[in-house]
Amino acid sequence: MRLVSTLDPDRQVPGQLALFAFDADLPRLVAGPWDALGIADGTAASANGNRTRDPRHPYGDHPCGYYAITGLIATSKREPERRRFGPGRFVLMPVRGQCLVSARNGRYGLLIHGGDPGKFSKLRATYGCLRISNDAMSTLMELWHESRFTSYRCYENGDFIYDGETP
Repeated sequence: MRLVSTLDPDRQVPGQLALFAFDADLPRLVAGPWDALGIADGTAASANGNRTRDPRHPYGDHPCGYYAITGLIATSKREPERRRFGPGRFVLMPVRGQCLVSARNGRYGLLIHGGDPGKFSKLRATYGCLRISNDAMSTLMELWHESRFTSYRCYENGDFIYDGETP
């Protein structure tokens, strides 16, 4: 099984995240799709030298590409951590594409996680992670415990972003 997100180039527009199984290379939807937000907090990005929120650099928008999911961390009951990450977070390791370029430029700590909603019950910006609702994260955590899916792919407008990487 594999997590797949499709994000808009304008990360202010929510994209989608879904879990797929692949039977004879044909995708079958297992769960989702859920809204997913990959926009970086503009104040933090600017304060750290990335005014344009370039996904290839630290504090930028969520970079697309191929990732390995290296683990799941359940969030403690401590209020600040729970508000920030929701019930848990998937730890991502860049493998190929824009995310690997971002790692070579010093980015680390990319995650998929929940977190408390912002104004008008909307998903809030992160420091470059992919944010989903707490309900979606809880569902994915249950499914991960059943099947241990280890792959995540992020596409922009349905296209894989290579940024100079070999496919």
